[in-house]
Amino acid sequence: MTSRQSSRPYSALTLVPKFGAESLAHLAGVTPALREIYHEAVKIIDLKIIDGLRTWAEQIKNVEKGVSKTMHSKHLPQGPDALSNAVDAMPSPIDWNAIEKGWQAMKKADPQLRVAEAVYALGVIRGIAHMKGVNVRQGIDWNGNAQFEDQTFLDLPHTEMR
Repeated sequence: MTSRQSSRPYSALTLVPKFGAESLAHLAGVTPALREIYHEAVKIIDLKIIDGLRTWAEQIKNVEKGVSKTMHSKHLPQGPDALSNAVDAMPSPIDWNAIEKGWQAMKKADPQLRVAEAVYALGVIRGIAHMKGVNVRQGIDWNGNAQFEDQTFLDLPHTEMR
């Protein structure tokens, strides 16, 4: 198993990632529209749901720790259904130290964060392709395994039919 592979459950027939029990528990307190988005997203990329609905006590602790900036968080119960209108999720497995170091290095090398914008655009394109049922391959991940470190040629702007 490489550093990017997950030990989370996969569907036996299709090898599509699926949420583990902890992620499902976090999604249970989230508005249905957001739940649907994440259930569709996990078909494309292995995700871990970090947080969904929060109690006031949890939100106070998050503000005190500096991981949230407001007591008006959409993670708190919203509206008559008292569900969360926010989800925190990351590709699995999560390595916060690597993420922070990478983010700082990217900001130093590219203060306008154009690389982040390019990768974001690729995600949007891949998401739309998935919605339309179009199987594509992108120059950031030629073999489609979501393990970017195994790529030998980066063609960031490239998307093609598979």
